[in-house]
Amino acid sequence: MECHYGIGIPHGRGHFHRQGGSSHRSETWGHFASVGSAPAEPSRSTLGLPSSRSSARLVSVQLVPHREAARRFAKLASGVAGVRRVVLFGSAARGTVRPGSDVDVAVVLDRRTEATLDPIYDAAARIRDETGLKVVPVGVVRRELEADTPFARSLREGEVLYERR
Repeated sequence: MECHYGIGIPHGRGHFHRQGGSSHRSETWGHFASVGSAPAEPSRSTLGLPSSRSSARLVSVQLVPHREAARRFAKLASGVAGVRRVVLFGSAARGTVRPGSDVDVAVVLDRRTEATLDPIYDAAARIRDETGLKVVPVGVVRRELEADTPFARSLREGEVLYERR
């Protein structure tokens, strides 16, 4: 292994996470890249950092599990009496999901009752157990969607995953 300024530079996959308001990088330590002994300007690839293209790919990979969890939840919720529509909203719908993001789904109901909400919460718990992602269902009655509020607008702009015809 050659060293750059006496330090072996890891070559492998990196993972970013936020901690205390600053970005940190953790490495999957595999083999080490040969950098050479001559001082050179470090590049993203010699430091094991993803290119901008790779970063975009990581975001889309993270987004897919959130959307898939939402779709699986919608399939379960569609079998609950009184459910009219399931809408994905929030970061997963906007494409801005981050590690630790939950899955926000609005469940549009004929009436908000315990008999309707309990199986919806059970479905969310089941998806969490199966995927490790927290699904946060919000029970909404249809008239609340028609209101002129920021929340109602975000739901109207969300992704409809299920709608009873």
